[in-house]
Amino acid sequence: MSKYDIDNKCLFVPPLKVTDTLFKDQGITTLDEQESHDTQSQLEHDEIYYQNGYASAAALMLNLIKNSSNRIVRESYINPAMFCFRQFLELSMKDSILKYRHMRKEGNKSEPNIEGHNLVKLWEGLKLYLSDSDEEIQSIDNLVKEFQEVDTGTAFRYNRYLQHQNGGKEKFAKIDSDTLYTRMLQMYRFFEGVNEHAIITLEEQF
Repeated sequence: MSKYDIDNKCLFVPPLKVTDTLFKDQGITTLDEQESHDTQSQLEHDEIYYQNGYASAAALMLNLIKNSSNRIVRESYINPAMFCFRQFLELSMKDSILKYRHMRKEGNKSEPNIEGHNLVKLWEGLKLYLSDSDEEIQSIDNLVKEFQEVDTGTAFRYNRYLQHQNGGKEKFAKIDSDTLYTRMLQMYRFFEGVNEHAIITLEEQF
């Protein structure tokens, strides 16, 4: 879908009314009320849906880019795709760290911090729980550092004008969609495997 398609669709929706709302009231207004309606298992699955939702959106957009010859489509989808994939990486690492941390009886000073959005710091924390014998560790290490070097949090979130106005100094990487699509799937496979291991290990312990 291009800007032209969106503009056309806008012609066929009714005008806004003062009484219109963005979200429909479903009778659940607080987190406590939500938890009373859901089992713990459902809440845990909700976390996975968030992570997989961002990963799926990124893969979908990159696939559209790969298969489109339309310059507008290719250039307008790449930033949202990268933003969604970065969000997946952050959520996946934080979720895995929390699950591994929960298995510990007592915390200590070396416990990884999950605050902030620095992918390298999150990765360094997650590595504390992983096996050194995993052959993919070094490859993932290189890719996470490369991602963080190119995008500290705003490269794919703001356009260049907004970055400049906010004092941004992000690098602009030359992106090959085929290579990026493959690397994204490889990283997704790795981090989903880690997250699944954390979930299974936590369930077995309790």
